[in-house]
Amino acid sequence: MIDVDNFGTINDRYGHAAGDAVLISIANACMATMRKSDVFGRLGGEEFGLLLPETDADEAFDAAERIRRVVEGTIIEAAGASIRATISLGIAPIPAAAEGSNTWFQKPISPSTKPSASAATALWPAGRGVRNRSPPTSPIGRRFRTDLPPAPRRC
Repeated sequence: MIDVDNFGTINDRYGHAAGDAVLISIANACMATMRKSDVFGRLGGEEFGLLLPETDADEAFDAAERIRRVVEGTIIEAAGASIRATISLGIAPIPAAAEGSNTWFQKPISPSTKPSASAATALWPAGRGVRNRSPPTSPIGRRFRTDLPPAPRRC
């Protein structure tokens, strides 16, 4: 799950047309880093979802960091300004017992009310002010890799 950091501030400062340009730019950045088997879409507002089939935890974290870096390095020209946006990502596997992708995207009321490994739950650090981040650890407890090469700027 992908959330645009401080999107309301972008809309307030530059206007909704510029906000739309930011969303389009982020969508393009995500799609530029995807494989043909991946599925990407806008969930609503400033949230996007990305399904990575046949992907283990380390590969998912690598993909998230590549997307984050592409977005962070992109300058969006809109409303007579150069706008930089960042994103925060939450990563979780879809459990075999899931009733569908809705279970995976479901947002708990608070981290303590639903102990599931939903992608929305993984975004909780961003809700507490930690922005422009991929999750620091994988669901299996290994530290997130920081040795990835810079992602190409394609949008």
